Amino acid sequence: MRARPSFRSAAVATLLTAGFALPFAPAADAVTQADLSCESGASKYLCSVIHDGTSPASIRWKVNGQLVTFLNDKVWTGKRFCEPGRLYDVQVDVTDATGTASGFCAFVCNSGDWP
Repeated sequence: MRARPSFRSAAVATLLTAGFALPFAPAADAVTQADLSCESGASKYLCSVIHDGTSPASIRWKVNGQLVTFLNDKVWTGKRFCEPGRLYDVQVDVTDATGTASGFCAFVCNSGDWP
């Protein structure tokens, strides 16, 4: 005759299973959005990012592959000088406790009026 598991052993097994499963459950919604937009005019450019990262989120900017540290943690670049006719590739990485989302934008520096 086979012994049936007791209620106590079933409860312990359930608690152990739950205890091991909980650390692997996602803690919060991951950052998924880093919408980057840029515009150029008068030999300057301005870029801004809208993101869904939770505070404290870090924001890192790269222009033509170079990290621009003075823009760390800013949601916009302010008006920056650019070389007319030159292609600019801008990347922004937003990181919070749940992960990283990136945004990309490319534009040609415009010496004329703002769009």
